[in-house]
Amino acid sequence: MSSEISSPLSEIIKKAAQNTKPGRHSAATAAMRRRFENASSAVFLLIDVSSSMASFIGNVGMTKYEAAVYAARDVVRNMPYIRVVVFGLTHPNEVAEITDLRNFPLPMGDTPLAEALEMVAKSNPVKTIIICDGEPNDRVRAEQVADGMTGAIDTIYCGPENSPSHLWLRSLARRCAGRDVVWNGVGELAGSVRLLLPAPESA
Repeated sequence: MSSEISSPLSEIIKKAAQNTKPGRHSAATAAMRRRFENASSAVFLLIDVSSSMASFIGNVGMTKYEAAVYAARDVVRNMPYIRVVVFGLTHPNEVAEITDLRNFPLPMGDTPLAEALEMVAKSNPVKTIIICDGEPNDRVRAEQVADGMTGAIDTIYCGPENSPSHLWLRSLARRCAGRDVVWNGVGELAGSVRLLLPAPESA
């Protein structure tokens, strides 16, 4: 494992451990620790490209979809170990060349989050970050897949705080050793992604 990846891996595990409370909730703590026992170094950024992501938000002068795509490009430029998967009308698809924005499908369709989680689960990720603006097509299935995954699952909700969709994404993150962030269109979305990631290795 390269130093570029090993440092983020250890930092991710340390941050997740800080979210648990040993002793008082020992069973829950043990369950969370088990999520990391077989985790690889893989880190995924899952981007919702459903039709609702085509709407504008906040004061950034762009759609949620555009903000997410630019955020992915900016973050991966400094953290190339992050893998990006989009999910919407078609089956989940990994974006191989993140710098070419033409590789991102236009926003349309529903929110097949469960299918996206199933895809990345095969890589036993240590961290999965979901950028989304609504609830998935199948909440129960998404929760079942997430519960069986390795590593932490963080969520970034694009919309108003404490909406039903935000509350569901927050609950998903909390049950999967993760953290939740709300992005309401103020400032760059890339900043919200970086909040959930360790700093890249210095040269």
